[in-house]
Amino acid sequence: MKAQRALQAKREQVQDKVMAPEADVKARYQKKPTDFDAAKFSIIFFRIPEDAPKGYPTEAKKQAEDLLKKIQTGEDFTAMAKKYSEDTLSAEKGGDMGEMFRAQMNALDPGLGKGVLAVPSKQTAVVTTAQGVYIVKMGAKRRAPYTEAAPVIRRMMQGGGQADSLEAWIKDLRTKAYIQEIK
Repeated sequence: MKAQRALQAKREQVQDKVMAPEADVKARYQKKPTDFDAAKFSIIFFRIPEDAPKGYPTEAKKQAEDLLKKIQTGEDFTAMAKKYSEDTLSAEKGGDMGEMFRAQMNALDPGLGKGVLAVPSKQTAVVTTAQGVYIVKMGAKRRAPYTEAAPVIRRMMQGGGQADSLEAWIKDLRTKAYIQEIK
């Protein structure tokens, strides 16, 4: 319990110290503005476990395509998401993911942003990634302006800096630690 309190205190201390300079935030946006293409969409997710048998991804895709056909012939997407999606957080909301930037999607599942943003507006399609198969119901898409993307970039940069600082602190604690086994 003491270790947890110490770690929480250090997190709070690091959070105050790790700041992303405005020039770095602007440079990150200018380097890859497509990371801040935004989409409002909903999903039904079929997870592909890392240790899945050889034919599992194909079967998951077939299951998603069969469910997509039902949705396209009138079944309610929201009800299907609540019933079938393996992403419990979005399933509770009928699959609604809200609006996300490409960079945020890729942080959840590498390749998800590319797949989701390839779905035309107001269309529903199957998107496959290494982590799973998604039925994506696309709402609207747009490119976020810098003023809107900057707070997200800042949080992303600060999060990485916080993780690095905490990792260095833990490594330092380990080098200074003296552990003796009592028999």
